[in-house]
Amino acid sequence: MKISTKIALWFTLLVLLILTIAAFVVLTTTEKNVQRDFRRRLDSKAYSVSIIYSSRPLDYSSLLQQLNLKTPVGLANKNVIVLNNRNEQVYTYHDPETFPVTIPEKWIDVAKTSGDAYYSLNEKKVLLRYFNKSPDSSYTVMVAAENTLGYRYTSELKKALWLTVPFILVLALFIGFLFYKGLIRPVTTIIHDARLISSSNLSHRLYVGNQKDELAELKITVNDLLQRLEESFTTQRRFISNASHELSTPLTAISSQLEVALLMDNSKEYYRSVIQSVLEDTKDLHHLTHILLQIAKGGSAGALELDKVRIDEMLLKVHADIQKQHPAYNIHLNYGNFPENDDDCSVYGNELLVYTIFKNIMSNGCKYSPDNTVTVNLRFTDHTIIFSASNKSDLLTAEEIGLLFEPFYRSSNAGEKQGYGLGLALTKKLVQLHKGTINIDYFDSNNIVFTIVFPAMTATTPVSD
Repeated sequence: MKISTKIALWFTLLVLLILTIAAFVVLTTTEKNVQRDFRRRLDSKAYSVSIIYSSRPLDYSSLLQQLNLKTPVGLANKNVIVLNNRNEQVYTYHDPETFPVTIPEKWIDVAKTSGDAYYSLNEKKVLLRYFNKSPDSSYTVMVAAENTLGYRYTSELKKALWLTVPFILVLALFIGFLFYKGLIRPVTTIIHDARLISSSNLSHRLYVGNQKDELAELKITVNDLLQRLEESFTTQRRFISNASHELSTPLTAISSQLEVALLMDNSKEYYRSVIQSVLEDTKDLHHLTHILLQIAKGGSAGALELDKVRIDEMLLKVHADIQKQHPAYNIHLNYGNFPENDDDCSVYGNELLVYTIFKNIMSNGCKYSPDNTVTVNLRFTDHTIIFSASNKSDLLTAEEIGLLFEPFYRSSNAGEKQGYGLGLALTKKLVQLHKGTINIDYFDSNNIVFTIVFPAMTATTPVSD
């Protein structure tokens, strides 16, 4: 069953339930009011008879007769009886074509005990009112009548309710389908648009329009997801293309050198030089493969060993290692005020990967700086650790700055410097893996600044998938 049909049926059932409850309440209340009003009229009639009878004029019988004949239509087919203190009928009146009624002794006793008695007799309502003037002059007045006006009123009300039920049901079905158009139609539109999206057509987006409801929020969320997927697929395709190219270059060089060496007999020195060249290309290939594996590994934290890593100590270690490998590099370390809590100086992460992050940034800063100098500042604030590395740089365009984190991208100032353009791409992945952020600022003074912000252990939970 489609949702539109379900909505229409459920809405109709809900309306029918509400209508039934409302009709029951209205009918019950109306019938109670009608019965209360009818009893009040019977009571008023009994008091009218009592006033005339208690005065005991000589012609009270004729006066009561005239009173009963002039009774409004509200009391139809009425009977009026007056009983003395010995329960003898001293006055009797019956409307024309109305059968006389007898009064059971038990109801007379009830009236004398509680002052009145009210009960049903076939279609009539009977009221007994006891008037105790004195033991010798007490009497009981009985008034019985049919509530024809009340019955007619409640009957007309029931008929009106029954006649409106089909109309209300049809109206409820119609409104249910209007709800379908207002609520489900946008979902149908989402389904239609979603079918147009595929891995080869991630550029298509769901139409949001001017809507401000939850469905609009859903569309915006899905569009954001599609945007991230499109960027991820684009990066993946570019990465695979560039990786294939970079891997094929050393492989081609190796195979070419070996094929040339096998074409003819050569001297021992020639073969040694070929082997040396192949070995260097193999080392480059191994290094490139290692970096690619690190990038792939950086996409998941599930297989990593995580522990407390103190950032200031890690920077000292990276500084010492870079100076040992490249004595010509100059690295200036500047530390801010250290917090009292040792955990505010530490992150929860993988020691090797944190080492790789800082080594890539600091060694790249020295490599691409004209004076091989990088200045590192470390600050601690609000349970965060802020690392910044600045160095001089040749002029870079805004477009080049935006591409520095792309795999295999090498800026115009790279020149003949050795590299694959993977260091910053790997660094960004590892920073994100540790719940941090990395940004680049480039100033007119040709200074480039890399800023990394890590949450300290006091403000973060362990890295997880």
